[in-house]
Amino acid sequence: MSDRIRTLKSLGIRFESCLLEKDGQVVYGIEAFWGRKSIGWASPSGRAFIKLQSRRIVIDADYYRAQHDLLRDDLDNFSVAQLALQETLIDLLAPPAETADV
Repeated sequence: MSDRIRTLKSLGIRFESCLLEKDGQVVYGIEAFWGRKSIGWASPSGRAFIKLQSRRIVIDADYYRAQHDLLRDDLDNFSVAQLALQETLIDLLAPPAETADV
């Protein structure tokens, strides 16, 4: 199990497949839950959305790909949106790593 998945599980975040409406059509997506509360989702169009407390965050897959050197062709926009959703939730919810005293 990857460190990212382990961290998400330890935070109590789980992911479920869902149906999203886009331009009048229903498409498959991934929704993130923290306990019973929906906190975000990723869509096949390459966008990740997070709604956590008063924050509303939209992440575009192309922007995330460029910012994180994910220029490989083997990741489609939906995969990048899912990765962006996971990483951003970890950044927002995980406690900062403790620094060692030197």
